[in-house]
Amino acid sequence: MILPYSTIINGSPTYFVEKILKGMLNEYEKTDHEKYIGTVGHLYDAGDFLNYMYVDDFLAKVDSVNPKLHTVREDLKERWKVGTKIDFFINVRQPNMYRFAPVLPVVSTQKIEFIWKENTENHTCLGTKFDRICTIKIDDRFYGDAYLFNGSVVSSSYTIPTFANNDGFDTPDELFAYFNKNFKGKIIHWTDLRY
Repeated sequence: MILPYSTIINGSPTYFVEKILKGMLNEYEKTDHEKYIGTVGHLYDAGDFLNYMYVDDFLAKVDSVNPKLHTVREDLKERWKVGTKIDFFINVRQPNMYRFAPVLPVVSTQKIEFIWKENTENHTCLGTKFDRICTIKIDDRFYGDAYLFNGSVVSSSYTIPTFANNDGFDTPDELFAYFNKNFKGKIIHWTDLRY
């Protein structure tokens, strides 16, 4: 099943292609699973497709980013299940639609919820003013809180930066700029990572 990715979010490059391939390369080197065997070939093909001046530039970019180890999606029809084949694509429904990684199975899924609240009572977090709070729940369990002021994270649970990085965001600010309203969905894992 096609899992589409954006190369630009809010006017900035996502580097999701590079981050996903980095995660697959790490898994290939760590576990030597046969399912990641096509990653190396996809590295070179993706570098050419994304018009890097030299494939070496693409490989250097892959080497410089944090790996993206999962993705979060709404799944109202319960389509994403263990064993479902993932086709990683960019430019979906366009003439230059492109599969940038080997097809992998869904290893596991987890429920995720972002719950937003306004700070109408002017509370502070560790003495710092905030105007919104976002609570993340995974599999109906508390995972972490983030306190934001004017769209920037002023404080968060120590778990939030790890989750943001594993989902392909460089900072919690980027994560909460994207998931900026109440949301229920699934974490789709293609590695053995669980929360």
